[in-house]
Amino acid sequence: APKIFLSSGIQTPHFAMLLVAAVTTVNILATLISIWLIDKVGRRPLLITSTLGMMIFLLILSASFFINPTNLPIFVMISLMGFTSSFAIGLGSVSWLINSEIYPMHIRGKANGIATFVNWVSNYLVASSFLSLINIFGQGSTFLFFALICFLALIFSIKKVPETKGKSFLEIQ
Repeated sequence: APKIFLSSGIQTPHFAMLLVAAVTTVNILATLISIWLIDKVGRRPLLITSTLGMMIFLLILSASFFINPTNLPIFVMISLMGFTSSFAIGLGSVSWLINSEIYPMHIRGKANGIATFVNWVSNYLVASSFLSLINIFGQGSTFLFFALICFLALIFSIKKVPETKGKSFLEIQ
């Protein structure tokens, strides 16, 4: 995040870190909202809304870097806060809950372990390749690529993810 802010025209690393702290605060607040909403709204609607929001904010971020407006830091800040809050309200919390609910009891422990492993490997791949992708393809193309991944996650969520709200483990199985 500091690199993104610095590349958008923020002049000092200190101010970039303050903006990162603001984005982190949004993440915490959105996670608290998610905890409140998850049993009221349901897992699937939050997941779908989350991936849609993430995709939209990544598209705005991508377009901002392609267009490069004079107020680019504002677009970057709004996009990162929107992306982060969208992630925290749905994908960041719902995926862990659904992951603990959807597997049959006889494979739940192993399946949950494998899914957690895949999640952390995916996080590692994104984190370790992010700066390289930006150096090779540029910010606009990199964020467009991640928006495409969000689009695929949105389609998957719509077509394959069941609603587990209010259902017992036996009903889900």
